[in-house]
Amino acid sequence: MCDDKPCPPHFSSLPSKNWSWADSTWQLVDEDWKYSNEIDGDFGSNSKASGKVRRRLWTRKARFASNKSPWFHVEAPIIKCVRLAKKESSRDTIAVVALTKDGHILKRNGVSSDNFAGISWTEILTDSPVCCIHIQWEGMKLWCLTTDMLVWSRSLNTSDTGSFLSSSDWRHFDMDLSVIYQYVSQNSLYDLEITGFSEILYARVGYILFRVDTKNETVSDPYPMENLQQATVNARGSICLRGTNITIVRDWRVVPYTDRKATIIAMRNVERGVNMGLNIKSFTFY
Repeated sequence: MCDDKPCPPHFSSLPSKNWSWADSTWQLVDEDWKYSNEIDGDFGSNSKASGKVRRRLWTRKARFASNKSPWFHVEAPIIKCVRLAKKESSRDTIAVVALTKDGHILKRNGVSSDNFAGISWTEILTDSPVCCIHIQWEGMKLWCLTTDMLVWSRSLNTSDTGSFLSSSDWRHFDMDLSVIYQYVSQNSLYDLEITGFSEILYARVGYILFRVDTKNETVSDPYPMENLQQATVNARGSICLRGTNITIVRDWRVVPYTDRKATIIAMRNVERGVNMGLNIKSFTFY
């Protein structure tokens, strides 16, 4: 019985063991019934004569205990994305970098296999807002692409735990990324990512892929792919592309233009899983 009345059926169980009841019993909010002709229809209080079904509202508060979960809450601004190295550094810490919704870069200090929540944040200062980041864990290098389409990189030292790191340590690349910028809109800034290995970066803008050679300062023509959602590179430089298919490209055929800093690219040495990407939301590629 709830409040000396029959308890409502089907609502006595909780979603998981992390939940417990804050109220000992169910409480009836309103004694009055509401009526409707259909169980999924609109309910009102003035249709008692013609209503075939009736209902009334009960409440009971429940409490969620986060300390029973493997998740830890970390205080931070609104985060757009998080990138982390795929292996521990020589100091047994894991490089974790976050990009805020406002385009600021934060490094999480003290993250390890024994302390995956970390200790504190260090802001890595930049001269312009950033729209996407990439950690090249081989050599611990951080890449970023700014909202005005500039490519920067810097070393990432997990021992730097001050409140901020200077913007003067960024290496700026003098490259013309206008071919990428013409595909970028305010909306697609949220569907833009970079990945890469050594001096080669890949930029995904929606369903379009670009190959950026920072050593030779060339940018490929746009390479469209069906339903392209994710691109990630492994430690050997192969790239895995998630679209309708899962496509692994071990090598590219790259043909430079003679009159400008641009290239044409074509896949070479390819493995493909047909339609495998349809039911996958995200993946990691080693």
